[in-house]
Amino acid sequence: MVNIIYTSLDDNSEYTISNANITIIQDASSSSNGTDTLLDILPIEPFNIKYLIIDGNIKIDDNYTFYWYTNLEGIEFINNYEPNFEIPDNAFNYEPFIGYNIPIKFKKIILPNTTIRIGKYAFYESLLESINSPTSLQIIDDYAFFKCYSLTSFTVPPNVSYIGAYSFENMNLANIYFTNSLRNNIIIHDYMFNNKRPLTIHFEDITYEQYLNLNPTENNISKYIHYVITK
Repeated sequence: MVNIIYTSLDDNSEYTISNANITIIQDASSSSNGTDTLLDILPIEPFNIKYLIIDGNIKIDDNYTFYWYTNLEGIEFINNYEPNFEIPDNAFNYEPFIGYNIPIKFKKIILPNTTIRIGKYAFYESLLESINSPTSLQIIDDYAFFKCYSLTSFTVPPNVSYIGAYSFENMNLANIYFTNSLRNNIIIHDYMFNNKRPLTIHFEDITYEQYLNLNPTENNISKYIHYVITK
């Protein structure tokens, strides 16, 4: 059972659905196989949802899950202990709407503390400016934050071992923080730091030279780095 608190775009009022018997969030085109999903429970169309708080265990089950939530400004997952929670590929990817000059508003997410992966193109071209970094996170996949121009700072939590290609490309990042990089020998792919502004990279436990020794094929990322602060 989960509690769903949503803000309606029409009247900017907050409403609560208590003890909803749902376990998954799917996109509008998916078959629920007889099981209620978030779309079945909400009494209004997804494009009329301004903000969502989902209190309880739930998982996201599809790519492009929030494709039709074009006016959604933010979502919070609280008291969610669903093991191995993931943000699937393209979950908040609104790129097709941008081509039709439909303004996208999504800018905030609070992830559960059990999140292990942020999928490919998960926040592609969204207005995301606020996201937490659960220590459970292990994978930031390809293009995850591509063209998220409003995101200016990000902390890579200690259990991340893979950051995919172009995951932070074409952004306005000012600071990115790595924790326990030495322990995990983190893998970073080419063009991760192809940034729109000077970027400061903070390594908590190693020098930048030590990092390059651990990842000798990644020396080319240095051309995208303007400042490095260590320890």
